[in-house]
Amino acid sequence: MEPGRALDDLGAEGDELDALVVARLRDVPADQAFPWYGLEADAALMAPLRLMETWAHGQDGVAAQRVQGSALDFCLRVTRRRSLAETGVTAVGQDARTWLDVARVFL
Repeated sequence: MEPGRALDDLGAEGDELDALVVARLRDVPADQAFPWYGLEADAALMAPLRLMETWAHGQDGVAAQRVQGSALDFCLRVTRRRSLAETGVTAVGQDARTWLDVARVFL
């Protein structure tokens, strides 16, 4: 792949896109920084940032399955400090409900 070409322009998806991202980042010198919204990030940080962006923006326009409620209640739920019934968090759709049942954050 030619240098400077955006991965998004390749038409790759799923595992193929993941493999391309890994290959591109593996070849980046450890001390090379990338601009990232006013900050700089190295290659090791770019991988999780890319995943976060894919997940976050992949949700744009997809509202059939969602979790609703306050940030505090959500945090209390996923850290297992409160049961779902003890919060104002609600799930719309079976996948969202299942996700609330299994979501965990380890601090």
